Amino acid sequence: MNPQDPDKKKSDLMETNYLDASKSEDILATRIVENITKIDVPEVAPKPTKDKLLLNRFSVIKVLGEGSFGKVYLARDEQLCRDVAVKVFKQPSKDKKQFEVVLGEARMLAKLDHPNIVPIYDVFNSESDGLFIISKYLDGGSLSELIAKGPHSYPKISKWIATIAEALHHAHLRGIVHRDIKPDNILFDSKGNLYLADFGLALSEELFGKVTGLLGSPAYMSPEQARGEAHLVDGRTDIFSLGVIFYEMLVGRRPFEAKTVTLILEQIIRVEAKPPRQIKDTSPKELEKICLKALSKNINERYTTSHDFAQDIHDYLKQTDVDLSSKSAADSNTNLSAQQSKGNLSGSASSRSKISDTPGMESVCRVLESGAAILQSALVNSDKEFSLTRPLLEQHLSEMKENGPAKTRVLLALLPANPSYALELVDPMLAANPQDFLVIRQRLAPYSDILIPILVQKSTLLPDADNAMSLRIAGALAMWSPSLPLLDKMMFKLVEKLVTQDLIYLQEWAEIFKPLQKLLIHGLVSFGQDSSKSSSSRSYANAIALEYATDNERVLFHLFVSADKSKAKTILQKIVPLKDKMTPYLKRVRAAVVPSNNPQERLNSEIRKGMAASLQLALEDPEGFSIFTNTVDATSSTLVQSFVGELGVSPHMLFEKIQKETDQGTRAALVLALGDLSLEDVSETSKKQWMDYFLELYQNQPDSGLHGALDWILRRKLGQSAACDKSMQVRVQGSEAVKNWSVNLLGQCFINIKGPVKFFMGSPTDEPDRVENEKLHESLIPRSFALSQKLVTVEQYLKFNPSFPATRSHAKVADKPVAGISWYQAAKYCNWLSEQEKIPQSHWCYLPNQNGQYAAGMRIANDFLNKKGYRLPTEAEWEYCARAGTKTAWYFGDDGSQIDHFAYYQLNSNNQIWPVGQLKPNALGFFDISGNLYQWTQDILQSYGDSPVIEDSKVDLRVVDDMSSRVLRGGAFYYPKDILRSAHRGGLKPDQSSDGSGFRIAKTLS
Repeated sequence: MNPQDPDKKKSDLMETNYLDASKSEDILATRIVENITKIDVPEVAPKPTKDKLLLNRFSVIKVLGEGSFGKVYLARDEQLCRDVAVKVFKQPSKDKKQFEVVLGEARMLAKLDHPNIVPIYDVFNSESDGLFIISKYLDGGSLSELIAKGPHSYPKISKWIATIAEALHHAHLRGIVHRDIKPDNILFDSKGNLYLADFGLALSEELFGKVTGLLGSPAYMSPEQARGEAHLVDGRTDIFSLGVIFYEMLVGRRPFEAKTVTLILEQIIRVEAKPPRQIKDTSPKELEKICLKALSKNINERYTTSHDFAQDIHDYLKQTDVDLSSKSAADSNTNLSAQQSKGNLSGSASSRSKISDTPGMESVCRVLESGAAILQSALVNSDKEFSLTRPLLEQHLSEMKENGPAKTRVLLALLPANPSYALELVDPMLAANPQDFLVIRQRLAPYSDILIPILVQKSTLLPDADNAMSLRIAGALAMWSPSLPLLDKMMFKLVEKLVTQDLIYLQEWAEIFKPLQKLLIHGLVSFGQDSSKSSSSRSYANAIALEYATDNERVLFHLFVSADKSKAKTILQKIVPLKDKMTPYLKRVRAAVVPSNNPQERLNSEIRKGMAASLQLALEDPEGFSIFTNTVDATSSTLVQSFVGELGVSPHMLFEKIQKETDQGTRAALVLALGDLSLEDVSETSKKQWMDYFLELYQNQPDSGLHGALDWILRRKLGQSAACDKSMQVRVQGSEAVKNWSVNLLGQCFINIKGPVKFFMGSPTDEPDRVENEKLHESLIPRSFALSQKLVTVEQYLKFNPSFPATRSHAKVADKPVAGISWYQAAKYCNWLSEQEKIPQSHWCYLPNQNGQYAAGMRIANDFLNKKGYRLPTEAEWEYCARAGTKTAWYFGDDGSQIDHFAYYQLNSNNQIWPVGQLKPNALGFFDISGNLYQWTQDILQSYGDSPVIEDSKVDLRVVDDMSSRVLRGGAFYYPKDILRSAHRGGLKPDQSSDGSGFRIAKTLS
């Protein structure tokens, strides 16, 4: 990315609503066919329509639904004498190119000839009435309605999901990805047949590269959709969405739920779905595994095809049928001896068919086609019955020419009667999946004395790279001979091989090696804390270690300090009974000296300190509060803020600490932490007391950082925006000199910085993602100044220029920051604001050009840094305010994963500008100082120079021209988080603007 061009990625990332109307054709391919086949059934009775006949062919019966696209009618096709759904787009398409796009999309969807996909019958373009899509009419309701009426039986759920998976596979084979799988788009006809509908967001593979932003329904999006990574979308995206529906039907709730779209997307991206059986313990284990595989965050760990997804469900349904058959055999004692007397035990195929007609034999025959995991319940083992089934199985075995699952099942069935088959089962065991391995290992246990030497010999012949077989050899030996010296030698490599296995079988692998848990656990913990390893393998190691660490306080502590939000509470529950033993570990981590020469180690150390402090607070140890006093590196403090809610820390404990604390920076951090807690269990009386207390502080507390924190919790968490606005109205600039914040006559809040100040500006050479123009140096600001707490909003800007910007959709939202502002426009606003406050013109900071315009040729007033008028901040002033005393990459620390709480950027903005003050402020109380919009500064974009100390009063006062770029700071909503670092510098020429450029205002204080 060119740091001098923040507009470079605009065409890829910016919000569609910001496009001019003349550009609509460019995005039509991804928008025009939205909701093509969806048939919305409204909750209320549909209103009759005045339209009697559409296209001289379709007689309207009623309106089925209405949306931004237009209307959907139930109509009668008078030519073909059938009821159809007619979707009419609002805007008539007189543009041939536009109709060709729609027609091309419809032709793409017409490829889908599948009994469970709603068919499109025709597409019409009427110059007078618009675009028409004709599709099959379904009158049986949607899956969302059935989910609301639930619960449903597991076989029925499984059949529905498998049916849709097969329909998706049909679409995927033809290069079409649905992209909006959700219960509303799965419909039924009157006979109960299931249909996949609404391919409105479907795209052929050749269009993927042309799509940006977030398309789809948030609750059912895949991680790659939630991140806006359209280039990664393929059939596996639909598999994830279908997995969400599967999960919802299994347990009665979606895996990712939150109060806002932003939080839902954050969960989809970062939080692992809780296993269904932890929510509803009756959920079948087999379906849980299938569902979780479909919900894998890593797209490569999901099913490769929807057919594979459906096949696993079909296998489960077969197993269910076998189980039911076995129960039937136990309940119905058919006279097998009578069958034998009729000669039905011969080896011919016809004889086997007759034998399988009896209930007991049916289960034996069917088990030959089933998985090993159901052997325990489906095999017929009684002596009486086995005397009849053994001949059949022996003959079946003799006819098998190739090894495979079927042969393994027959060998297992015959093993009790013929132990020699144990030798033949060694290789199948070493090739089995972990679930089947457990079954085979258990059944071979009686013959382990014979098999152990064979396995030891095999292990000596294996190459190191053969993880699969060596793991299974170790797994068998772990149960049959856990003290074997060979296992001690294998221990280190065993951990490294174990953590590379498929996550779907984690519980099975943990069970397989449980006999070795005391030997493995410390190796697993060490691996999990090794930052050089991949995050997925470290998570795997920690998850297995947790299975083994029930009463091991040392292991539990180390697992906790390296855990993410999805695991921390589970580990905490195991720690609580051992909390008295935690003190030495907590003290050791909190007191650790942070390495200075390794950025990753510094970060890991701060994260461990933050997690230790979170644990202290969760265990009601007041020592945890001391974490909030670190002002140079806020990494650990920020982490605690985000974790206390997840760990169930008492809001009453935090509020009491806020009342007693004397350090205002610590109080501000505590207020932000309290805002992340659920207040559902706090009484209304207590809430009222807290609000009154906070409002009093808000109006009278002089500290700007605490004032900003209070602004956030009162407005965003306690619903007190009106009270805050009223409080601000009575505060005018200069009313109380003791405050380090103030309010001007237009109601804009400013944070006052007492000078002179000196700080380190730029980035160290070891900061990840830094660029060359961020040279680290000491900067001196020799004056006191004020900078606006929030970006200039649309409402504030329209008072200056009521006609701007008439064509921009965000201009209608008063509290969004104004965007698309050039440097010249920002300078002109500053002079206007000075005029509104009756500041003498001699103190204005900008002089228009000879034509009276704020354009090329205008000047910056001499000695403008000593004038009283409003101006743009210098680059040094901006960075000092952004850092708020920190020396880290971002003002909230070095842990970029915390950015969602503070700044709008590429992954959490939903590709749009957000109202000011929604997310947390920094320690000085500034909102959106990183993210949402880039912010103009006074300076020309150039290198910092070689001086070790740079005084920012030496500003270039040359005539302003259109050739020299001016500095933009803070990053914007469509950029990745590295662009939002405190040291990052961007720039545009002063006459240029972008959808990501805004500004905040400054002034010098006397």
